[in-house]
Amino acid sequence: MTFQIQAVTVYGKQPGQVRTVPFHTGTLNIVTGDSRRGKSALLTIIDYCLASSDYPVKAGKVRKYMGAYPVTLAKPGQQLFVPRRSPAPGNAVSTVLCVLSQAPETPPPPLEELTFATPLDTAKDILSDFCGIDRTIKVPAVARAQTIAPSIRHALYFCFQAQNEVANPDLLFHSQGEEWRPNTIRSVIPYFLGAVDPEQAALRNRLRLLRRDLSDLEAKLAQTRDLGPASGHRGDRGRVPARRRHRSGGPARALLTEAVGWSNEGTRTPSRSSGRRPPTTSSTPSPHTAHELTTQDTSITASKPYNQGFQSGTQSTARGLTRCASRPSPDQWPTRRSSNEPFSPPDR
Repeated sequence: MTFQIQAVTVYGKQPGQVRTVPFHTGTLNIVTGDSRRGKSALLTIIDYCLASSDYPVKAGKVRKYMGAYPVTLAKPGQQLFVPRRSPAPGNAVSTVLCVLSQAPETPPPPLEELTFATPLDTAKDILSDFCGIDRTIKVPAVARAQTIAPSIRHALYFCFQAQNEVANPDLLFHSQGEEWRPNTIRSVIPYFLGAVDPEQAALRNRLRLLRRDLSDLEAKLAQTRDLGPASGHRGDRGRVPARRRHRSGGPARALLTEAVGWSNEGTRTPSRSSGRRPPTTSSTPSPHTAHELTTQDTSITASKPYNQGFQSGTQSTARGLTRCASRPSPDQWPTRRSSNEPFSPPDR
């Protein structure tokens, strides 16, 4: 996974305008010159030719007079010539490149002989393969539910340092201060350090997918538990069926009719509609009439507090009327007896 920059070439917008800045491979190269002579532009040109998605060359004379920017990459026995045009007027960036495989030490060809027809993504794959980056490896992304295929663009994090990054004590890698770049650097640095092989990367990716599925299943299970009955709640088992509620909460007049019937008929088998046990009454009919009972029910019910509920008040009224209906008449009351005569209570 090694390559070196052998030269940076610039083509002017006029024919025959070519300038090449050569570098010595295998050694340290230092570029010197006066201020505002384009030294910093060399770094942005290299970045642009290595499949950048934007146009990092700053505004100035370089942008104004340059028509294309080639860079020559070299490794033992191979050489790759990668020119890229400056954006056309009205465009933010050029989306096609020209990638030529050359013999070592081949000089740059004239601009008129170059054909710019390689899409940006294809050029990125070619550059990654030339550098020895395995594009089939997928490394898990940090803080995102996806994988990353390392490319030449990721390798530049560990190869470049801009002027403001060298003097910044809080930054160590190139573009580390930009949004989302720190997480991307953390994701790909194990691969470029040689700590991840293809088999291990595949296993890590499978583990990531299994963990994601487990998290989804746990979330669904928690949601299902939240939708269940709350703690201490009996659910449907504690509910009274609608048919039973209707029987127990019938109108007061129906209860009064049953009470009158019990008092007139004596012991009576309760009907299926009431579900109430009949009181034990005497066989003597009550002198009270249904009209009196109805009137008495009205007065008793009105004396009940309203907040006790209609159902409980109606049941209490029915019990009171049943006791009233089962009392003996005044002619059956016991008369005064002497002290020697034994007392016998009336039949109820």
